[in-house]
Amino acid sequence: MSLKDLEEVPNGPAIEGSKAANSVLFVDYDLLHLDKTNGRFYGNWRNTAEEACKDKTVNSYVDRAKFLDHEFVSDCPLSKMGIWIFTILP
Repeated sequence: MSLKDLEEVPNGPAIEGSKAANSVLFVDYDLLHLDKTNGRFYGNWRNTAEEACKDKTVNSYVDRAKFLDHEFVSDCPLSKMGIWIFTILP
């Protein structure tokens, strides 16, 4: 999947109380959604693939402009698309 494919991430609303994700790189791709009004990708951004697989709480976002690269990391039992790692600008 390439950054172009991020256009296929479903649109969704901003999540009340979310904060910007800083230096957290792993997300369950099934939970990722884009708020097209502000260009933010909301998801369960976590520090490790294991945390992203276990904790499904969507409570943080990353601005699209900060994405450099992303790739599949691992399967996760309750996820169709698995866990992905994103390289994010600070």
